Amino acid sequence: MSTQNEERKQSLQFFAENLSRAFYGFEPDFFQQNVSRIIDDVISQFHGSLEIWPTLVEICYFYKDKKDLLQIRVKNKKIKSRNGARLSENPI
Repeated sequence: MSTQNEERKQSLQFFAENLSRAFYGFEPDFFQQNVSRIIDDVISQFHGSLEIWPTLVEICYFYKDKKDLLQIRVKNKKIKSRNGARLSENPI
């Protein structure tokens, strides 16, 4: 509220409103329920990933004995951040 930059003030107010909506006005019961749901979703994704890893490792292990595994270099385009500055490429 104390900033002189009107655009920044509106942006921060919009952000605060979105946070309030996302976490139900920080009402403790609703907040806890929402965070619990988010954590359950993430744990389910980890669990699903752990289930498929042994299969993927087995496929790669048996495939490598027959042929070399494929290697492809991905050339993704650089993206700009919201403020217009270029983000560095992923080092992976």
